[in-house]
Formats: sequence, structure tokens, C-alpha cells
Amino acid sequence: MKIGVFVGSFDPPHLGHVRAMDYLIIKSYVDEVLVIATMPYWHKTNLTSLDDRLNMLKLVKHEKIRIDEKYNYVTYTYEILEELKKDGNDYFLVIGEDNAQSLHLWKRYDIIKTFPLIILGRKGYEFKIDHPNYQFIDQDFGMIASSKIRSDVDRYKDDLPLKVYEYIKEKGLYAH
Repeated sequence: MKIGVFVGSFDPPHLGHVRAMDYLIIKSYVDEVLVIATMPYWHKTNLTSLDDRLNMLKLVKHEKIRIDEKYNYVTYTYEILEELKKDGNDYFLVIGEDNAQSLHLWKRYDIIKTFPLIILGRKGYEFKIDHPNYQFIDQDFGMIASSKIRSDVDRYKDDLPLKVYEYIKEKGLYAH
């Protein structure tokens, strides 16, 4: 089975994320997507609670989008990939073009380079990467930055799945 591993903060998960995951499945890049919400790391420190982010992700999951609750506390992506590959499935790391620019700086890039990549194009980035096995998807998924949504949820509510927007309002997330 081909499984896309989509690792990120998903704070909040927006329609760009959902469209990208659905596209990967519909176009048979992968059979399913495993979504892993991360804990805070060096450049993202003020994340909404993991429970809230997982609850929002569960609102967009379906039979081919699985929400992981096992690897959220693993610090490095290479550790997640190494653990996952033990089950014999084919894993593809799914990243945005913005992250592809700095991928060579990730911890144990030598290990990450052994996994195929699916890179999701994002406007405003010049594509370049040093990786032996990748697929670049030049498709507009409406990948608005989650930081913009957090700054003004009501203004960007059309970039959110309705259930996620309702969850955010109910819980008072991102209120300033």
C-alpha cells in the first residue's frame, strides 16, 4: 500500500490541506494519507493544544485520511518515517514547496532522502531541491498560511472546512 505521510502543525487544518490530501488519493499518488500533527518545534512554539488540533483534524478525516495519535510526540520526521517503514508499506513524505526549500537542513536528511517525496506546489516559491526521488505537484490547493487564519478567523473562514470553523468558534480558539 502507498501511504502519504503528511506531517505538520495543522494549526488549524484548512481547505488547502484537505484539497491536497484528497487530490493525492483521487489521482492515485497514494492509497491513503496518514496525517501527523506535531508538537512544538524550533520554529513553531505557540501552537494550539495537540488535543484541539487532533479534534479539528478528525473533523476532516475519511476512510482514506487517517489521523495519527501515536507519533505526535516524536521530535524528528526521520524517526517517524523509520518507524513506519517497518510495516512493509511504501511511505511517501508529503511536504509543501515552502518546506522543500529547507529540507536539506532537516535532522538526518540522509535518512529522509531514502524516502520518496511528494511536494505540493505553493505560490511564491521557486522550486529547487536536492533529492533523488520526488514528485512535484504544481496544483493550486488554496494553501493559505494557517498563521493568516489564526490572525483573523472570521475574515478567512471560507478557507476552513465548516466543521473546523464551528469548532474554532465553539472553543474560542485564536481569539485575540
